[in-house]
Amino acid sequence: MKRAITIFAILMITLCTCFAQSKRYVYCEISPVGKFFKGGCTLKVNYGQAMGNIVFTKKTRVCDESGKPLNFNNRVDALNWLSEKGWEYCSSTTTVSGSDGDSSSRETWILKYCVDDMTDEQIQAIYGQFNVKEP
Repeated sequence: MKRAITIFAILMITLCTCFAQSKRYVYCEISPVGKFFKGGCTLKVNYGQAMGNIVFTKKTRVCDESGKPLNFNNRVDALNWLSEKGWEYCSSTTTVSGSDGDSSSRETWILKYCVDDMTDEQIQAIYGQFNVKEP
């Protein structure tokens, strides 16, 4: 009986520890857009909803402070930049449309950012780090 109680206590402590360590995240969808004939890419971002006065459209790009879209050497360069900003890669999808010689593909990445113990204002600042604009 003592052994069963000990095992039950260890199990409960383990479960409580697992639940206590759960984190809160915000997510975004990033679409790298290749530059025709030049190589490299820019990034489109979507948080899944309107954020304050920012409305996300198909043309919304990640920009620098002057409103010019940021250019990356390639997709890995873009992912490294996003990682430096604190975003964690979750998954990617590639959608192919069309048939025969007229097919095109679209790649999207899902990223997350841990916002444990952050206020709403701090979370809004996380969204604002991309400085999104419609060029």
